[in-house]
Amino acid sequence: MVEQVQKPTKEALLAQLATFWATTQFFTSLQNIMLEKETCPDLELAGLRKQLEELPTQASAQETILKKIKEELEDAHAQIILTDARISVSVMRRFFEKTSDNEATSLKHIIQYYFNKPVKDESDRDKIDLLITRFCSVAVTSPNNIKQRQLKSNISEILNDLCSSVGPTLEIVQTAVVAKLRQLCRLIIEARSFNTLIEGKLISQLRDYKISLGDMFYVPAVLEEIIRMNIAVHNKFQELYFSEQARLRMETARMLHTLQTGRHLAVKEHQNPLIQQLNSLTFQLQQCIQDLRRNLTDQIIQDRSLRASIEAEGNSLTLVINSLEDSLVRSRDLLGKLQEVYSRLEPETLKTKEVLATEVKLEASNSSLRKIDFTNPETSMSNSSLRKVDFTIPESLDKPKTNTNNLEESKANTATSSDDAGKKA
Repeated sequence: MVEQVQKPTKEALLAQLATFWATTQFFTSLQNIMLEKETCPDLELAGLRKQLEELPTQASAQETILKKIKEELEDAHAQIILTDARISVSVMRRFFEKTSDNEATSLKHIIQYYFNKPVKDESDRDKIDLLITRFCSVAVTSPNNIKQRQLKSNISEILNDLCSSVGPTLEIVQTAVVAKLRQLCRLIIEARSFNTLIEGKLISQLRDYKISLGDMFYVPAVLEEIIRMNIAVHNKFQELYFSEQARLRMETARMLHTLQTGRHLAVKEHQNPLIQQLNSLTFQLQQCIQDLRRNLTDQIIQDRSLRASIEAEGNSLTLVINSLEDSLVRSRDLLGKLQEVYSRLEPETLKTKEVLATEVKLEASNSSLRKIDFTNPETSMSNSSLRKVDFTIPESLDKPKTNTNNLEESKANTATSSDDAGKKA
């Protein structure tokens, strides 16, 4: 029973030692790129490998040595984890861009190191994504001399071997995840420029979806689709980079041609004073345009602040506008009622106007009569021309003479009194 336990322990330690050795060598290269001091335990692992190869034949001695080697491997593992925490995914990507395809066995040991970690964070997932895509593909050159990658034929077998410790998942969940990944990959492949990828935030959407997968990321079927998608996106980036590079070459050639042409024009400008004057005016116009742009920018900022303040006070303004609208509606209704009342009173108003006109005519006719002022002497004298009534009794009447004499005396007295009154007047 003891021999059965010792044999797999030795093999497990050898496999763990190979994984740690490949990982430390890889991290040492990355530290050289980062210009950091090497901290990986290379010499310690080399000594442990030598001890495992020279194990004694006695069981008790083997058990002691294996236990000691296991403890030293645990210490080396802790030191490797600390080194791994200081290495970012971008450093690994830069390393693979500068080097050709690495040895498949060493790359497999590095991937096994990350898969065997009990707890994996986002950085570990990104590193596995990069390493396993590199491990499951080979570099090829397209007819346009573009460096691309091609998927290996036995990718399913490779993933089943690496992901043997991953538990099973529902097939329907795997199908939904694969469909979503293919949809995102299709959007990226259909892009025609880097601006489309940046403005559409397609790469960030793909990364966020990978993060949301959690442990589903390590399922072989899902991981296979992720590798296919990574290779397609990589090839698309290479195509866009090649097209942008060609465009930059054309722009550079055009600018050089423009500079050469401009030098010839500059010589001609010095010969013609009108061209110099035109250039000075053009420079002044450019300055005016810059000032105008600056003023427009300031005005836009002021308008934005004013708009923000108006939006902040929009509720009170809305209430004022609503109250004004209600007042206008009430005024309109009141005006309509007044028009109705006026239309009803219009016949009576006409009758009243006719009566007033008649009264005015009567007053005018009465005022046309002549008024006599008895206080005016001229008027009184003119009035004396009126006919006088003679109240004397004719002599033919049979009256006594005494009465007649008395009557004549009264007439004389009356005439005398009237003369006196006229003198006094």
